[in-house]
Amino acid sequence: MRSYDDETSTIKRRRGIAWLAALLAALYLLLTLAGCQRSNDAPPKLDTPEPPPHVGYFVSEYGTFTFNGDGETLCLELSEEYLEALGNPPNNETYAYAFTWYDFGTCRYDVATELKLYDESSGTTITFSLFGNATQDKIEISYPVVSDERIIFEKTIID
Repeated sequence: MRSYDDETSTIKRRRGIAWLAALLAALYLLLTLAGCQRSNDAPPKLDTPEPPPHVGYFVSEYGTFTFNGDGETLCLELSEEYLEALGNPPNNETYAYAFTWYDFGTCRYDVATELKLYDESSGTTITFSLFGNATQDKIEISYPVVSDERIIFEKTIID
C-alpha cells in the first residue's frame, strides 16, 4: 500500500510537469508569433537625386518597351517567341508600369527589383524580375526569359 507521502510527491511531480509543459507551450507560441510579424523592409533610401523617368525606346532581341515619358505608361511590343513564353499577353498595347522593391511597393528604378506592367483593358499583369539595377539607358530582365541568358533592353534612338 502506498503512503500518503508517496501520493503527495506524485501529485506534486505531475503538477510540476504540467506547469513546465504549459510554460514551454506558451514560450513556443510567443516565439512563433514573434516570427510572424510583418516585415518593415523597404526600398533603400538613396542620398542622390531621383533619376528622371524613362522616355523613348528600349530595345532587345525580343521586343521593345516604348516609355511615354510620363513615368506611368509604356507601349509593349514583343516578339511572338517572347509573347508565347509570357502566356500571350496583349501586344502593341499601352501598359501602366511601376518599378517595385519586391512586394513592398513602388520605388526608384535604380534600386528596383521588379518591373510590373498592367493592362487595364484585359486585366493582364506581367512582372519582370530585374537583374542588377535599371539605369536611364538599360533595363536588364532576369525573369521571365526565353533562354538561359538575361534579356537586356537598351535605350535606342529610332528615326
